[in-house]
Amino acid sequence: MDILVIGNGFDLAHGLETRYKDFLDFPQNADFKNYIDKLPKYKKCLQVNVWLKHFISNYRNLNGENWIDFEQEIFDVIVSLNKQSIDRYFSDGSSYLIKSIKFDINDFFDLKNINNLMEKVDTQHYEYRKKVNFEFFKEKGYSIILNMPYEDTMCVYIQDFKGFIAFLYDQLRELTEAFQEYITQYVLCKVRKENFDLTIRQKGRIINTGHIFVLNFNYTNICEKLYKNSNLNIETIFLHGDVKKQDFCNLVLGSKSYADFQEDINPEYNVFQKHNQRHKYGTVETYQDFYHEKLSKILDSVQVNYHVIGHSLDESDQRLLKSIFNAKKDSIIYIYYHEEKIHQKLIKNITEIITEDEVTTRVRFVKQNDKHRGILQERKGILTISRSLN
Repeated sequence: MDILVIGNGFDLAHGLETRYKDFLDFPQNADFKNYIDKLPKYKKCLQVNVWLKHFISNYRNLNGENWIDFEQEIFDVIVSLNKQSIDRYFSDGSSYLIKSIKFDINDFFDLKNINNLMEKVDTQHYEYRKKVNFEFFKEKGYSIILNMPYEDTMCVYIQDFKGFIAFLYDQLRELTEAFQEYITQYVLCKVRKENFDLTIRQKGRIINTGHIFVLNFNYTNICEKLYKNSNLNIETIFLHGDVKKQDFCNLVLGSKSYADFQEDINPEYNVFQKHNQRHKYGTVETYQDFYHEKLSKILDSVQVNYHVIGHSLDESDQRLLKSIFNAKKDSIIYIYYHEEKIHQKLIKNITEIITEDEVTTRVRFVKQNDKHRGILQERKGILTISRSLN
């Protein structure tokens, strides 16, 4: 049985602009003016979303680095807010305003220092209170007030700590929906199927039939869309949601687990963890079904091979990956890498997921474009995926 574990590097190898930096850089993209009217959620977030303002502000100040990790940034914000004990602000029953968040995307904004913007509500804030949507306020514990005190700002009227959490989380979900919109309305429209082909190799023989399961940490179904055919059945399990899901946004975008962090984090912040979101939006259930209905029933005599493609194996997914790789302790794990510096990081990361002894006995590292064993090869303009069990 062959199981592909794919991360964002797989989509990038197919030319998809799915990096967080691509999302942040989009306003500078030549296509921006032609697509922005098709992206109303993205357009709104550019104006009023505090997470997007935070990401762009920090991205601009990376001192030469050309990438940003949303998941790490979310974790850093939560740790900072927890250290500042924002929950204690509301201990006396007071309401607060988060004041003067400028709409100008070029204005620096740092969520890690949000306490500097919080102001206790008193009689001088009468004009603000007149603009509060109290129906929404009672339901959510916060209300956004636009154009106060100036036309290019917004304020947030917050009732209690749960309202503060609700505001931050709703803003994160709005950003997630904007990212889904960006992928579906812009990124995926550029995929060209005729440029790709799939070749599976077993001990040097090309096999174009069979059944492959894909444990997909991406939001797109590129592997199945491009390579599934009448002879090769590819079944995708979306662990972090599917951009094509129509009824609601089930994408998982959040922080790594707090479990290994040395300091206690207020449990109200748990909603920001990817672990919690997988269960909240039901994305882990497809893996549970796959595990109980198929993987756990495989006889010991049947070889299970994991093929890790384009996944960094970093700490945000390590707990889930550990449960996946340990589902069959005698399985072989093929990890494909693009360049040597990535190779070293992958060795480090897989050793943090399973033991060093298991890495020695189970893990094989393969250069992804190796002519005989590589999984991503470009041949005369055709990108070929191959599987070698040698």
